[in-house]
Amino acid sequence: MHKEIKTVGQTMVNPEKVKYYLDSQSRRRITKRIDGKGWRKSHLVYAWYHHLTLETMQLLLDLGYIVHHINGNLQDDTVDNLQLITVRSHCLIHHYRNDISDKQIINLIIKKRLSANKTAEILKVNYSTVCDRLHKMGYKNFGFWGGKSHWTEEDINANDHPYNIDKQITDLVIKQGLSYRKTAKLLNISKGTLGNRIYKMGYKNISKGRKALWIKED
Repeated sequence: MHKEIKTVGQTMVNPEKVKYYLDSQSRRRITKRIDGKGWRKSHLVYAWYHHLTLETMQLLLDLGYIVHHINGNLQDDTVDNLQLITVRSHCLIHHYRNDISDKQIINLIIKKRLSANKTAEILKVNYSTVCDRLHKMGYKNFGFWGGKSHWTEEDINANDHPYNIDKQITDLVIKQGLSYRKTAKLLNISKGTLGNRIYKMGYKNISKGRKALWIKED
């Protein structure tokens, strides 16, 4: 307990008696509303086992502290895996790990073409750390589709890149006249994604029959 923090409020919540849902973006377990606020499970666990009220826990968070997952697994909210540290210290832990080499990241992202999220999970670092390191090495992300991540050197022209999905869509749909269903299956993407990319490229479907006829809008 930090000396400058005095206990405030009286709300104590047992984390084992609360229902959670897994947030797909943060990859953390979040509670339903407790007094108008959704709480992360890690915050509730830390507060409960360190005898802190929720009001005191919120005060610590507002002052710039964060609950850090020691083993890097954001879903492991056991009390032994949680540590209260400053946001600055948390950034230093995740962004300046000397034991993660560029070669490890290249092997997972460039060669095996795993997603940045999956790579971060394997290396136990933040997603942003993986992306920052790749950008510093001169790589650019061309997107994630077909179950693969597509990064390459920035000096390669996007139109000439072999994994340029817009170029593949243009060749299959616009030039060869393949259907949405066949093209989506070949590229392993959804028909919705396919349609959105076609319209973003400025194409319009003017066909009235069964065969698609696309024109470039002015």
